[in-house]
Amino acid sequence: MAYEALASGLPMIVPDEGGAFEAAAPAYAEIYKSRDAESCAEAIVRLFARDPVPVRAAARLAAANVRSDRDHAVELVAHYQALIDARDAAQRRDAA
Repeated sequence: MAYEALASGLPMIVPDEGGAFEAAAPAYAEIYKSRDAESCAEAIVRLFARDPVPVRAAARLAAANVRSDRDHAVELVAHYQALIDARDAAQRRDAA
């Protein structure tokens, strides 16, 4: 969900672990302690206390770097194919 929000140019509120955390940056995100509802509530308050203009601008800039689901899938399949090709080439070398 966080990547979709960022891809839409929206600020993020994310836990301090997991995939969404990797996409977060202080310019457009607030981070909270995972599995801590109070920490999450505090992050929400912090985000709404910030000047929305620069936060939204930073989120829109970051959105340009988010891959689409299609691009991600294409790159993942290409990566797997490269691994398979490398394995097959090593097996052919070993068999020769």
